[in-house]
Amino acid sequence: MKKIFKKSLAIMVSAAICLTALIGCLSVSAATRGKGTFTVGKISGKAGASVTVPIELKYTSGGEGMGIAASLFDVSFDTDALTITDIAAGEDATYDPDVEDKPGGGNVPPQDIYTVEYRSNGETISVVDGAVRILAMPAYNETVPADSETVLTSMTVNLTFTIKEGAAAQDYAITITKQQTCDYGQATPDELGKFTYADDEEFIKMSITDGKVTVEDATGSVLDENISATLGAGLADTVFMSFKISKASLSQYSDFYLVVNRKTKDADWNFVDADPFYINKSDLGGNYLLETETDYWFYYRGTELFSLSVPINAVLYCKDAEGNVVAHSNTFSSTLSDLLKDLYTNAKSKNNAKLATAIIDTLVAGDEAQKFFTKSKPDSDYGKLESPIAGFSTEIEIDATDKLGELNAIDIPYDVDSDADLTLGAGVAESPFISAYLSNLPAESNIDSYSVEFSYYDSIAKKTITSTTNGADMLENTDSTRFYSYFRSLAIYASNADVTVKVFKDDLQLGTAHYSFEQFVSLKKDDPRLGKVITALGKLGQSFRVLKGI
Repeated sequence: MKKIFKKSLAIMVSAAICLTALIGCLSVSAATRGKGTFTVGKISGKAGASVTVPIELKYTSGGEGMGIAASLFDVSFDTDALTITDIAAGEDATYDPDVEDKPGGGNVPPQDIYTVEYRSNGETISVVDGAVRILAMPAYNETVPADSETVLTSMTVNLTFTIKEGAAAQDYAITITKQQTCDYGQATPDELGKFTYADDEEFIKMSITDGKVTVEDATGSVLDENISATLGAGLADTVFMSFKISKASLSQYSDFYLVVNRKTKDADWNFVDADPFYINKSDLGGNYLLETETDYWFYYRGTELFSLSVPINAVLYCKDAEGNVVAHSNTFSSTLSDLLKDLYTNAKSKNNAKLATAIIDTLVAGDEAQKFFTKSKPDSDYGKLESPIAGFSTEIEIDATDKLGELNAIDIPYDVDSDADLTLGAGVAESPFISAYLSNLPAESNIDSYSVEFSYYDSIAKKTITSTTNGADMLENTDSTRFYSYFRSLAIYASNADVTVKVFKDDLQLGTAHYSFEQFVSLKKDDPRLGKVITALGKLGQSFRVLKGI
């Protein structure tokens, strides 16, 4: 009597739920039968190239079990060197030819008999702690009806990466860090040919062969001292550094990109190297790269207010027609505080009082932010830095008097339909932000079913800026009683903007609240720890609005 094996809906549903859970929940069951393998491919490419790494899942043996019914696994990679752009079912799959209800015979494309799913934020693949979570399983679709018996013995999942410009020439491991893979439940036909299915699927013991992406050496790169840049600073939605580079000095090259390096704070508030920031020529017309008849202009907005005095270093890399990196510039280096001082001098010489005032308020806010973080963590590296405006503030007689009026504050916490408490606040890091946290969730609630949406109308950009934090991406405190989300897309000139905060559960809106950074200032401006820094930021927002004419 031939045994037929059916997909287990219980395992499929369980795996799909795990797909949206936090990355730490995945574990391997002790109960296993059968064996299988993960084999991760080994691919090479140059910086800037797109590469596809195949992962083959194969069922190798099994006694009572047969085939792969579902596999949930995490793939880890170096996010400093690689950006994942696509996850898809490959073209290679095998299924048992002895199964009577094989869907469509040999005419069914392999990718139509299994599906691949992954966590994402809209169009972006979610990467949590350097890993992506993937669910691969047989498909139910028009080609493969629900009552078909598709017993997969192997399938391939293709991961496509872009190698970041400037990635060092070396091997970058692609590893399976966590996995659960199960076989099919078994069933036997009775004398009438009808099947009775047993939910006896079990986990398969999978061996793992990790892979890698090898970044090839960009040979032949030489220093081109003719490439020069003029560094400057400006004030827009926040403070930025500009790089003005002559087109004439790049005429012999087909392509180029800028790599920006700086330091930022770690979890212990010490300075560490930040991830390099890449600005490509393909960004022309976007937020980072513009061109005139004679020059290319690069813009970098990634510096926190509290680190205006920290040097920013950048190198321009140039490519030939074949895409090889053949030349690089000298290192361009400066601090935003130094560049702002130069900008202030120019503004004063041109009697531009609005710009001069906004620059001073920027430097004061940066100085107060740095002092705040230094006092919060007196043993950190911040205590070793010079003030970004040392020797400068007395020269121009900064008036840091608090001119913020009393602002209306909302009543907090705000009750969202008696389902959870929403508490709104604000803070300062790289720029002003709005915070929200959920607490008092019912015991049976799953944080993954909640989301928090922030939005405000940007009067300069003439559009509504929206950001949503899904439950799986919220931060939580140690006892899991509060789940935090942050809105960091607030322009400095919009510190008084009314930010709408909505809470959803399973796509059902539970409640709406409103808050602004300057409401937070009004509540906390006399706070002995926070008062000076948030008052300075509130004043900076006012200066930006005057400068922008709003």
